Amino acid sequence: NAIRATVPDALGLCTSLNVLELLVAHAEHARERLPASLRLVWLSGDWVPLSLPARIRALSECAELRVVSMGGATEAAIWSNLYEVGESGAPEGWSSIPYGRPLRNQTMYILDENLDHCEPWVTGVIFIGGHGTALGYKDLERTKKQFFSHPVTGEWLFRTGDLGRLRPDGHLEILGREDTQVKVNGFRVELGEIDRIIEE
Repeated sequence: NAIRATVPDALGLCTSLNVLELLVAHAEHARERLPASLRLVWLSGDWVPLSLPARIRALSECAELRVVSMGGATEAAIWSNLYEVGESGAPEGWSSIPYGRPLRNQTMYILDENLDHCEPWVTGVIFIGGHGTALGYKDLERTKKQFFSHPVTGEWLFRTGDLGRLRPDGHLEILGREDTQVKVNGFRVELGEIDRIIEE
């Protein structure tokens, strides 16, 4: 069967969300099962549909399957946060799987335009700090826009450009972008660049 050929005796599976959704859709359509040896699925992406973890579990032959959602930025060690999705799925009131909490040795903040912490439920920009944060880009102008030392704490931070908010339970929720950047098959695309090329 195609699923066993794709995921033969895997202990864990981590792939782009698009590929994983295709794998799940195929398995559902073909009435195939995920092997019992698959015990861990990492969902990597900013916005994970609420239904996906339950769909994965419904196909699994492993009773102890763990589903973990992770996110972050390439500029900050790729993964900076996680949320383990339990059997019951996301908490009530969420429109997607929570972005979660920062990984050990990393920090994530929701800051306002004055670089102050936003209260729960208040939308701000997501900043990442900690050991995994890059020093910048080759392009110094771009570095100055997105990397800096916080003026109060001195912590080196990366401005992700993602909008988010902190929920009262401490989980981060990603809400979108502060610019026109989108992701297509895992690649960042600036819509303004497409407009400029079309106008040329």
